[in-house]
Amino acid sequence: MEDIVDQLAESHKETEHLSVGCLVPKLHETYFINSNYRIMWAALDAIRPSDELMQQSKAMAKSLSALTDAKSFNFLHLRMEDDFAHFCQQLVSQASPLQHYCSTTTDQLLQMLNNLNVPRDQPLYVAAAWHRMQHEAADGVLKALESVGYNVHTAASFKDIVTSAGEEKAVVEFELAMQAGKMIGHGLSNFSSLAIVQRRNAGLWAAHYNGGPLPLGSTLPVDQLPWVFAYNTDSPNLDYLVRAAVRSALRYRVLRPICIWTSNVTTGSPIYDWMVSYDVQIVQHRPAWTNTLWDKLAAWSKTQSSKPKQSFLMRPSSLLRELVSVDLPQVPELEQYSYVLYTSPAIFFYNRVSLMGMPQPLPEVLTMVADPSLSNKLDSGVMLMHLPGLRESYREFMGYLTNNKQGSGEPSFMLGAHGVFTQFYKQNLLQDLLPLQYAAKPYAAYDSTALIVHFEGPRPHDYMHFFYWMECAWGNSCEQAFKRGLCSYMHKWHSMLNETEDDIGLGIWYGCNTLYAPHLRDKLCMRYHV
Repeated sequence: MEDIVDQLAESHKETEHLSVGCLVPKLHETYFINSNYRIMWAALDAIRPSDELMQQSKAMAKSLSALTDAKSFNFLHLRMEDDFAHFCQQLVSQASPLQHYCSTTTDQLLQMLNNLNVPRDQPLYVAAAWHRMQHEAADGVLKALESVGYNVHTAASFKDIVTSAGEEKAVVEFELAMQAGKMIGHGLSNFSSLAIVQRRNAGLWAAHYNGGPLPLGSTLPVDQLPWVFAYNTDSPNLDYLVRAAVRSALRYRVLRPICIWTSNVTTGSPIYDWMVSYDVQIVQHRPAWTNTLWDKLAAWSKTQSSKPKQSFLMRPSSLLRELVSVDLPQVPELEQYSYVLYTSPAIFFYNRVSLMGMPQPLPEVLTMVADPSLSNKLDSGVMLMHLPGLRESYREFMGYLTNNKQGSGEPSFMLGAHGVFTQFYKQNLLQDLLPLQYAAKPYAAYDSTALIVHFEGPRPHDYMHFFYWMECAWGNSCEQAFKRGLCSYMHKWHSMLNETEDDIGLGIWYGCNTLYAPHLRDKLCMRYHV
């Protein structure tokens, strides 16, 4: 499908204003491509209130910002109307998966605002359909917010500015939400959902206090699931894996790639520059515990007569990259998200992955992929992490990470992220594991329904080495891969690599073809100078 936006721009270039019908409800989300998103966002961004309503919104924002030295305010949208309560009763009676969006109590709301670090020293504007709520309920939630230190304001605080009512007042408050420092809404509200996705698309902070995916995503595929991975400059020979993974994530436009960059160096790094060019959000984060762990590791290693098994963790950069996932709840750039998908960079997205499509109920803390073929039965190369839940137990978890030791006296963090997560959150992990489609292995049987392929063990360059030299550092995994799923997955994976950057993708694809056309092997070996 060609780019619709460019077509319209060319065919109607003499037209000053062009009206375009909304294609979103008519096009199934699996068929969305970049041009569809462009026209959808162009339409959403073009919606503007009248000058009169915009002036009311700007005047409110100016008044709120003037109340603090930070020159900022925050916005909270509540859903507590009588008709909403009736709607929730229907969801509960139908055992709808959406019913948990109705169960947020005032105490839970306060806890979530604290979890999201919504500052109390800045004005908090609270929007709601107050005229459709019980007076006692409305008064109760406002007093509860004030009791914990929030400087609360509502439309009633601006009677001299807001002269609109009904839907027009809602438009004024929507624009106010777009001007706030932080915006927190209700997941089942179209008002909140549209404000959240539009703010996130503009790079602004937005969250909802119910957790889980935005149900709006089932009809308007704009709520991207943050996909987080860690990388640094230590292994440039693995840059091709990052390029393939990022391109596969961007293919479906429902994932937001975020790289936790654990190197101090940014300039002169080809993969860093490449990620910037592909609009990957790069976050430099150094956990507060980094030096503490390194000092403990150095002290312990001096007592050992032999080299530790996890010798790759003996370098500070390797230790940080391995354990940075345990600190995601403390990364400010991730603060607004309820769930993030954290993976190894050695993966690629084989089919469309979205939070709406994940098994329900979603985990309260975190979950991994159940894989009976692995010795520990769990694959931590793909994890769905509930950041508010992890944040609540973070202090206790840090105590375990920095002070606990194994029976041998070895620090527990030497188990790596997989080890400390599975040890500390064992009870949580035994519930609601992700199915194997979220971490399919090339050395296992091919699965056309696979969502993520994880190069656990051998990487693609290891398969190339095996193809040429019949040597594999991973036992018979390389041979099994060529006999089982590898070549079927490679059909899509190799297309994620540009041959001018990486020849591994094309090379391994040619290698797979020789299984069906052995006479190509000599030509292939000549091409790669084997």
